[in-house]
Amino acid sequence: MDVGMEVDTKVEVEERNTEITKGEVGDVMEAREGKVAEEEKETKNGAKTETEKETEKETEKETEKEVEERKENERQEGKEEAGKGEDSGSSRPPTADELAVFRIPQSSEKEAKDGPLYFAILGCAHGELDTIYASLTALQVRLGITVSLLLCCGDFQAVRDARDLNHLHCPAKYKQLLSFHQYYSGEKVAPILTVFVGGNHEGSTYLYELPYGGWVAPNIYYMGFAGVLQFAGLRIAGISGIYKHYDYEKGRFEGSQSSARDWRKGDISSAYHQRVLDVFRLSQMGDFPIDIFLSHDWPAGITAYGDVQGLLRRKRHFQEDIQNGRLGSPPLARLLDRLRPRYWFAAHLHCKFAAVVHFSETQTTKFLALDKVLPNRDFLQIVNYGPDMTGPPNGLMYDTAWLEVLATTFYYESHSPTGPALPPPDSGFSVTHSSPVPAVPIPLNFSRSYDPPHNPQTPALMSLLKEYGLPPPPSSASSVSLSSILPPPVRSTMKGEGDDHSEIDLDMEDLT
Repeated sequence: MDVGMEVDTKVEVEERNTEITKGEVGDVMEAREGKVAEEEKETKNGAKTETEKETEKETEKETEKEVEERKENERQEGKEEAGKGEDSGSSRPPTADELAVFRIPQSSEKEAKDGPLYFAILGCAHGELDTIYASLTALQVRLGITVSLLLCCGDFQAVRDARDLNHLHCPAKYKQLLSFHQYYSGEKVAPILTVFVGGNHEGSTYLYELPYGGWVAPNIYYMGFAGVLQFAGLRIAGISGIYKHYDYEKGRFEGSQSSARDWRKGDISSAYHQRVLDVFRLSQMGDFPIDIFLSHDWPAGITAYGDVQGLLRRKRHFQEDIQNGRLGSPPLARLLDRLRPRYWFAAHLHCKFAAVVHFSETQTTKFLALDKVLPNRDFLQIVNYGPDMTGPPNGLMYDTAWLEVLATTFYYESHSPTGPALPPPDSGFSVTHSSPVPAVPIPLNFSRSYDPPHNPQTPALMSLLKEYGLPPPPSSASSVSLSSILPPPVRSTMKGEGDDHSEIDLDMEDLT
């Protein structure tokens, strides 16, 4: 399906996003902080009160600093634009329209009633569900549109209770229950269908109950370690976590030697690291057009296709990693080459960055990374998919080609540090796609009544996979790295797994 997306100039996009973050979002955040302050007066736990006050002071300082940096960046960009000559680079730079990426539409009354589908893209959620939904609701009222789907690029923090909070990988002062538990319990219901991938600040014990994805609360769906689903005829793929070379070729061993909700300390951090099997599975979708790809981490080398100098003015500490090829995920760079989705959305590095990758005259991927949920930050983007998408959405659907991939590769899974034994490149391995229907409905089978980690949604999906022919275990296979399975990338800036890409955890750096 040819899906069009309207674009606008970069200046107009930034002005409209500023209105959102400084208007509705600022009001909501101020209201929430006021409520926290009132609760602090009532609490009797002095240590907790001091921690929360310190967190609020740091947030205020960070916001003031961001405002000053934004003003200085705008002054510098104005000077550079006035004296800018021709680009002497060897590759064609993106145009202003291409870098603009996704316009926030000014809808007419007719469009609001009969217009196309609108999606919302969110950067790092960090558990701020009340703020996110309130901001998005206010935005819909102001623009006169209806957003059908919210896509979140990680750090969702689906934390049900204090035990889940113990498995949230972040500094202790940021371990707050926030509001997800209210959506989990049914006290609140997400007003917009929400789909997310995992980041590197998650309650991993809960997400590990749903390795192939599932409902974490009514109307909130997790895509699993990796997944592909459909919504209104669009194919949406995603992968959770960030890249760390020392865990990449291991199996999903976390929690295997611990009780369901009492993991070893090291497991809490390795749980959100990307694995070779998930990338291998997604690479099998190369024959199917991907409309949207969601990730938390950035593909390695993506900064070469956007305004890297503008990025470095805002994030100076990125320079060394960009120069050394360590910024981002090399496996995601290979997936970008393999899948070439129309649009790729990410988060993690707490800044807005747009890029356009031209594979050919007819193949282009538009990339957009978004910020975290704070006032004066670009964390939310509205996407208009054009008049050809008119009509009511049909809900979330399993992509049957992906179900066939899961069924065919099921016995390659490993739950030990030794990692999966993937088929060698000369084995002729391929997934047979024979389903006569492109998608089947995802059941609304969320449940709170079970004994963790035995979430009933996972065996329900396994029963469905039997219809797609779970094969017998492979008789023999040797373990290989993904670099020998996927072809090398066509763009020289994208690095392979042969190098040591020990990424600095910039997301954690921003939080401390």
